[in-house]
Amino acid sequence: GGAACSAGFPAVAAAGGDQAGRPVALREAMSTGGAVVASDLPGLRDAVKDGQSGLLITPGSAEELADALGRLLRDTQLCDQLGRAAATRAENFSVDAIGSRYVALLDKVRARKKGETAGLLTPT
Repeated sequence: GGAACSAGFPAVAAAGGDQAGRPVALREAMSTGGAVVASDLPGLRDAVKDGQSGLLITPGSAEELADALGRLLRDTQLCDQLGRAAATRAENFSVDAIGSRYVALLDKVRARKKGETAGLLTPT
């Protein structure tokens, strides 16, 4: 753990909104247990909960990126805490975890009477 295991994912939104695989790469980095700093963009903010499983910064802000990385370098306890939480959160996005949620959803659909769809996508 520690500051040597932190990763940065600074980004700005593409004109068409393309994330070019950034959320996948971010989740892979999170799974290693390193603290992450990511831009507050769709897909990235879905994976990182600011202050809980990483740090989010304003897209394109070099100053916020430097501040966040500096904070992790100075506070190794925070860096370790965020890294552990990131690894735990990344497990929710694994192929097995997502597959299990799809199976559960399909089981709900199969168990319902035809036409009853209210609440199918509500997390349990």
